Amino acid sequence: MRKFLVLLSAGCVLWSVGCAKPIGASNQAEVEPDYAPGFFDEKSEDATQDDTEGGETNTDLPHPDDVEETIQQKGSISTLLSFPQTQWNECGANPSGQYLEYTCVQTRKISVILDAFLQQRLLKCVDAGMAAQSGGGTAKAIHVVHAGIAGDPRHSPRSLHAHNRAVDVKVIRAVLTNGTERQYTYSKLGNRTFYTALRNCWGETVSTYNGCPLYRNTKMLTGSIGWENSAHGHHMHLSVPYCHSGRYGSDVWVR
Repeated sequence: MRKFLVLLSAGCVLWSVGCAKPIGASNQAEVEPDYAPGFFDEKSEDATQDDTEGGETNTDLPHPDDVEETIQQKGSISTLLSFPQTQWNECGANPSGQYLEYTCVQTRKISVILDAFLQQRLLKCVDAGMAAQSGGGTAKAIHVVHAGIAGDPRHSPRSLHAHNRAVDVKVIRAVLTNGTERQYTYSKLGNRTFYTALRNCWGETVSTYNGCPLYRNTKMLTGSIGWENSAHGHHMHLSVPYCHSGRYGSDVWVR
């Protein structure tokens, strides 16, 4: 089993402004999985059509209120590629973050809407996960080890990664208001309860604040792909789909 150790720069205070404490700063984080044999088969995560197309329509869902998508109408793929972009300061934001074993960067390209959901919504869903698995607690800061945001050659132009609207989560670490630290490696079966609750919270959030129908009428499958897909044993795909007027956009995939 491979392990990695992420270096913490001298003088950094835990997730203070301008400096994020990386996963594994005090002890090595086991990021490789302990799932059942055969669970992960190295297929491209975009390979399963059933996971990317065909959301239900529900025109009664509320429109976004405080997180507003700036693209107001469906259009061609060339139009959709222009989703507004910003920079995620992985070193100073909350959540902070880092790509795999690398140190944080201050200019990780990300869509405006995914950045807003991470900053404004993820903390609540981490709390939901901790309540389900660890007996509760309130996180004051979280850190995400991820396997990328932008699409690579394995991803279709229709993938939400191609629009920087998805992040592949490998580890979430939380610092609670009482100073306790908790770490949840996605691929560990023992953390399944945490990630189930987090995904249910995220799906409800995407439906409520982005006007998306529940995918297959299921909160956990809305805005995320996980262990139910054989390509997601190592990481959880977390996204903010493109939705307009209570429907998924037809030119990009729904998860």
